[in-house]
Parts: sequence; C-alpha cells; structure tokens
Amino acid sequence: MPPGTGDTQLSVTQEIPIQGVVLVTTPQSVAVADCIKGAEMFRKVEVPIVGVVENMSYYMCKDCGKKHHLFGSNLQEKLKGEALRDVRILGELPIKPEISENCDSGTLLLYLTLTLVIY
Repeated sequence: MPPGTGDTQLSVTQEIPIQGVVLVTTPQSVAVADCIKGAEMFRKVEVPIVGVVENMSYYMCKDCGKKHHLFGSNLQEKLKGEALRDVRILGELPIKPEISENCDSGTLLLYLTLTLVIY
C-alpha cells in the first residue's frame, strides 16, 4: 500500500484478513515518520508487524567498491524510542541507478537477483 494511514489503509485492514505486514521506508526522516505512523495504525487494528525494510539504503560505488549512505544511515537508531523500536529490521535495499535510468526511458529491466542484506 502507499504510505499513510488514511481510509484506504484502514479499509484494507478491516476487509481483508492480514496475517502480518512488512513496512518499507527510506532513510529520510519524513519517510521514517510515515513508517512509524503506519506501524501505530497497524498495532491499533491488531495486525502483526513482521519487520521493516529500508529501501534506497545505500549506494555501492562501482569505482571504489565502498558503500555510501546518501540519505543517512542507522535506521535502528531512528526507530529507537518510537513505535518500531521492538520491530526487526529485515534488511536494506541499495540504490540502483540502472533502475531509474530504465524507468525514465521506458525500458523493461529484469533483475534475476535481489540484493537484500538480511540481519
């Protein structure tokens, strides 16, 4: 679902039996705040939270081989003391410039492997 805690999200949780949710956020503070609001809503309607995945977590430089956190890092610290402090961080998804480039050009891009760092 898109971010938020509006009528759409509430209707889905009330009409469809949900076994659990995986929340997806990005490192930016606004996105983390939305994720926290979503977690609070899911807790109120008693939908278990499986964990959190951080999208656009880092960029892996092809030239130097280093991991760069362009939008900040340490999701665990950002969630500390919030509604998600006891929720497991399932992983980080890197920024892949190829995806953006292909979306802009309308070219279908299929990745056969998923880079997900599991903690």
